[in-house]
Amino acid sequence: MPCELRARQGHAVSCAIRPLPKPRLENVLTYFKHRITNAISEGFNSLIQTLKANARGFRNFDNYRIQILFFCGKLDLAPGQKTSH
Repeated sequence: MPCELRARQGHAVSCAIRPLPKPRLENVLTYFKHRITNAISEGFNSLIQTLKANARGFRNFDNYRIQILFFCGKLDLAPGQKTSH
């Protein structure tokens, strides 16, 4: 077995699994009670951060906002339709 692999294996064995701190444990238990997570908002945030990194800066906030709305699926590209009441 290569030395590097032995070192990693030894490190993995020496790392003990610690119990969760009480505030974290309460959050985990709350999930099982309500079945609600913030995964969707985290996904949108990740997408927005990717857009920001790929854009390397926008000239103004409106262009940045339009990109976010377009890629997050909330920008209606259909021609404007007038509604009659």
